[in-house]
Amino acid sequence: MRFYFVFLLCLACSQSGLSQNAGGVINRPQKNNRINKLEKSKSNIATLKNSNSLIAQFEGAYGFSEGLASVCHNRKWGYIDNTGHVAIPFKYESAGAFKDGFAPIKIDGQWGYIDKSERIVIPCHYESANSFNLIKEGLAKVKLNGKWGCIDKNGQIVIQCIYDELKHFCEGLACVKRNGRWGYVDESGEEVIPCIYHDAHCFQEGLASVAKYSHQYGCIDKTGQIVIPFNYGNPFFFKGGTAVVSILDNGSLSSKYGIIDKNGNIILPFNYDHILSSDNELYLARINGKYGYIDITGRIIIPAVFEDALSFQEGMAPVKIDGKWG
Repeated sequence: MRFYFVFLLCLACSQSGLSQNAGGVINRPQKNNRINKLEKSKSNIATLKNSNSLIAQFEGAYGFSEGLASVCHNRKWGYIDNTGHVAIPFKYESAGAFKDGFAPIKIDGQWGYIDKSERIVIPCHYESANSFNLIKEGLAKVKLNGKWGCIDKNGQIVIQCIYDELKHFCEGLACVKRNGRWGYVDESGEEVIPCIYHDAHCFQEGLASVAKYSHQYGCIDKTGQIVIPFNYGNPFFFKGGTAVVSILDNGSLSSKYGIIDKNGNIILPFNYDHILSSDNELYLARINGKYGYIDITGRIIIPAVFEDALSFQEGMAPVKIDGKWG
């Protein structure tokens, strides 16, 4: 995650104060005294610390990735290692995290990529660029002429820069938006499901939730065939072969929730004000304004007596009674 901060550079103590010398070191910490924190303070400053003291504070920073962190000093970006050395000088207009040995950097208003020796490996001619491997292993998302696409580590375009939006890959396909409509591309960049949907989400368990119109969601498979009709009010995702879905309650503005399987069969009727799944076999359900827990058959496991509640995680669930959480 990137931080933007007001510039402040300070000296914390004589043994770890900040100074850049001819050797490109930000006041080298004592031997084996490695930096172990790069954090955001309440005063909106990126703070670099070791186990004993403050090392430096920067205008902005990314977290460490592959042994380096990009930081901003005097409105220029560079990279430091976890001993406080300036590994790559402060000379870029912006700089992102290293992934797979490459990092996006900005020069003269254009983005490209460098390696850890500062060599420009992909020329700076993009309007925006993300780190590699975020959207898919071996690919980076780039923007050209106002449109998004993807390149590989050789700088070759894999997905043409023709999309308004481009999401990460799930199960071999990525959601793309073109001319206001959503579809899917495969890992070779081919648009295998045309951009015809009002909304689209990632594939899970072989199905993806898409909307033909606003608040009319169904599911398609990877061939683009409609598997579950557009009968539901919100996007939904399958986990273990079932999904929580909602429908409008008799034409009103409120919704009722139930559970369906991957064939669209109703497993749990639409009798609930809200349902959330958890990491075990219990579902958080709101019934007549109160929260409790049910199993997939609708059997009440914990009565709906709570003012508010959250799903179970690692065997525990926060609940609210008389205005207090416990």
